Amino acid sequence: MKWFRHISDSMHDPDIFSITEKFGNDGYAVFFGCLEFMTRNYNQQSADKSFTFPEKLLRKTFRISAQKLRNILTFAAFSKRIVSKIEGDIIILQCPKLDDMIENYGRQIKYRETKKLRNGYVTVTKKLHTEVEVDKKENKETTLSGKPDPIPFSEIIAYLNEKLHTSYKEKSKDTHNHIRARWNEGFRLEDFKKVIDQKSNDWLADSKMVEFLRPKTLFGTKFESYLNKPEGSNNGKTENNSRIRS
Repeated sequence: MKWFRHISDSMHDPDIFSITEKFGNDGYAVFFGCLEFMTRNYNQQSADKSFTFPEKLLRKTFRISAQKLRNILTFAAFSKRIVSKIEGDIIILQCPKLDDMIENYGRQIKYRETKKLRNGYVTVTKKLHTEVEVDKKENKETTLSGKPDPIPFSEIIAYLNEKLHTSYKEKSKDTHNHIRARWNEGFRLEDFKKVIDQKSNDWLADSKMVEFLRPKTLFGTKFESYLNKPEGSNNGKTENNSRIRS
């Protein structure tokens, strides 16, 4: 589950109206932004529905002071829509109704897709046949031409921004250089996504390591070691940031 639609007609919701009236656009942004952060890390199978984030990451995202962020989260806790706990420079978020919100949205999506199929908006057999023919033609042309695979800069950077809630520029030459260097070594799109997933899981909740979640480090010379690191080998321990050279 990567995202959900914001609550429709939200400004008529008394809790959202109150937080917006008291804190303005910052209150609105923090409320929905925290929900988005939680859904990005949502795991339906996990019994633990709490989500841990560095306070620095949230402050940087919403561009507000630490005190204002804490005031907004404290105010939101009164309605029990978003419950927060602050431990030093770490913020633990919970949304008691998150399961229901995601489940309801999933039902709406499934209903709309079923309705489209019933109304004949998608001719499945014809579409699949066309896609197969196109794939055959493209594969044949690629084989004959011998051209190398195009580097999916945009897709890699978009996935990085989506996962980390960042805004790295799609046209950045420095980012392109790091991606191109690894691509020329034989790594492909799924490798980049795996490294982004692995290191975000390791470092996103670590106030000391979160600053290294950047293209220069992730796609640097240690890319292969990040890629081949066994899942779960960090065991929750902070890596020694003195070893991060990139």
